[in-house]
Amino acid sequence: MKNIRLRKQITKKKSLFLYLRRVAGIIAFVTFQILVVFVLLELALRALDPFGISYYPETARYFDTLVLEEPIGYRNRPFLSGTFYGVPVSINSLGMRDRKVGVECQDIVDTF
Repeated sequence: MKNIRLRKQITKKKSLFLYLRRVAGIIAFVTFQILVVFVLLELALRALDPFGISYYPETARYFDTLVLEEPIGYRNRPFLSGTFYGVPVSINSLGMRDRKVGVECQDIVDTF
């Protein structure tokens, strides 16, 4: 009668390989589950707040003070003064952030 093997012998190398393969599968599964949870949280937050949260209230407050100028875009409103980002801002008559600009002196003669 012949010696019949019903099971193959598992060597130490193969046993280690199977163990590492199982651990890698568990790690991949847990990582996938965490990713699914984050995607579901993102979808839930977007469903509950469809218009978005204003993360930049100071910027929005500053943009509300700007004046639309068609070919260029936006410019500062003349004589605006306020505090933005904790810094006092004052706009002169030209719409620039500087001190008040006076009338230029006409008596100056350039000689070169």
